[in-house]
Amino acid sequence: MAAFPPRQLGDYEILESLHETDDTQTFVARQVSIDRPAALVILKPHRCGDPSAVAAFQADIRAKASVTHPRIAAVYEANTQDGLVFYAREVVAGQDIVALREDGHRFPLSFVWTLLKTVCETFLYYEDHQLGYRAFQPEALVLIHEEPYMANLAIAETTDPSTFTHSLEAIRHSFWRLLRADDTHSPEVRRFFARLDPDHEQVFRDWRDLQRNCNIAMQVTSQPPVTLATGKPTGSASITSSIEPEALRHAQRASTAFSKLLVMLLFVLALGAAAFWFVWNRPITPVENPMVKVPAGPFIYHTGESIDLPDFWLSQYEITIHQYATFLTAIGSSKAFDHADQPATKTDHVPLDWESYYTAAKANRAHRGHPINLNCPVVGVDWWDAYAYARWRNGRLPSAPEWEKAARGTSGNLFPWGNDADPRKANTGLDYAEATGSGGHQDGYNAWNPVDQVEGDVSPYGIRGMAGNVSEWTLTFGTSPGEEDSAERPIVKGASFLTKESLELTHHRLPDPGKRTMSRGFRIAADGLR
Repeated sequence: MAAFPPRQLGDYEILESLHETDDTQTFVARQVSIDRPAALVILKPHRCGDPSAVAAFQADIRAKASVTHPRIAAVYEANTQDGLVFYAREVVAGQDIVALREDGHRFPLSFVWTLLKTVCETFLYYEDHQLGYRAFQPEALVLIHEEPYMANLAIAETTDPSTFTHSLEAIRHSFWRLLRADDTHSPEVRRFFARLDPDHEQVFRDWRDLQRNCNIAMQVTSQPPVTLATGKPTGSASITSSIEPEALRHAQRASTAFSKLLVMLLFVLALGAAAFWFVWNRPITPVENPMVKVPAGPFIYHTGESIDLPDFWLSQYEITIHQYATFLTAIGSSKAFDHADQPATKTDHVPLDWESYYTAAKANRAHRGHPINLNCPVVGVDWWDAYAYARWRNGRLPSAPEWEKAARGTSGNLFPWGNDADPRKANTGLDYAEATGSGGHQDGYNAWNPVDQVEGDVSPYGIRGMAGNVSEWTLTFGTSPGEEDSAERPIVKGASFLTKESLELTHHRLPDPGKRTMSRGFRIAADGLR
């Protein structure tokens, strides 16, 4: 067998070692054909000669490949070459909670509850889909731009009964160290973490019990929700008991007419199904994305400062997949629109997971279980990508003050429509249900939506989607309070379909400019139209 590891395996160029176990070694790799980052998991050479080891490894791959969850790393493909058995998976490129706690990071209690609920949600997904899984490991939970993601822990074997107990122990030790000092003194918090001890007389029974009690603890330790006054429910008599004999005879006479109508109804339904098939499969017409003028004048910015801006123009919608695909085709391998400080290691502007979701968007199908088409916002782009696109369009990214004025208007409202968060008006994570792993029952979307499809999220200037759908890069750089000596990072504005907290248009997020996520996009600005 050739030297291990090889420089390239199939379509994957191996870059560096990531981690290893007794049986496997994982590498950071690049999928050459589409220049996509990937993690390459290879069964070690000494195990590839054992048929039972190969069969077990391939069975685990099939289990992982069956997972389609927005917060669990996806499997791309599996193959064999030169006697090696391997599979490629999505790179979950972020900081795991082990690294975060070692760096001294401590989080608000509400965010710790959110992390724990994400863990429960992913393990319940395995159980609901009858998949085996390994115990929770702190290294498996990763933060990408303040959003939690999990490594794929699915296995082919049946889950060992002790797995939940081992998971509780890992959660108890790792999550406790993420808490701020004041929160560790809270009686409610101490009681909750005590029940994570397998020897506790009221230890949590299973993932659903843990999730339910996490929701309760989150409510108890947070501000009480506003109670809305509701009317007293009205009673009603049984419908069937109120039917008089004459009415029953009338119903019997009507049944004959109903039988005749049934045939006609079936015919209409058949025509409707055919019409639905045609509408569903017809090509999507790319939405127009005009530039909207925001007039000059003062407005209330961020936390209350009054700023006077000249007039400027902003795209009515977030830049769409169709628009960005046109950009990629037009520039080819050109570097003419790159920022002067763009890292030398960044060689193109292809978004994260582009081939997969662009293919789905063109076909008006689903990507990872979520409907997507060419009118959805482009995602998986970093700040350098957004900058290059805007420059190619003879425009620029909006500054953070411009973005806020376009979204809030001049009155200082926290949202385009007023000062109260409303899950019905914007595509945010407020209506995401951890228990079912689904959302959209109020805003209509569990993930991204076509940019022109949300009616309530409209700014005073007619600009849409600024309170939700995807968060957006801006041109302004800054630092977090208390970190003024650290390197400046671009300000990201607006909530996304995953955001549950800090939804206000005044909120600043400060990710690294090279970080990409499937819930972030951008729109463009201009000083004048030409």
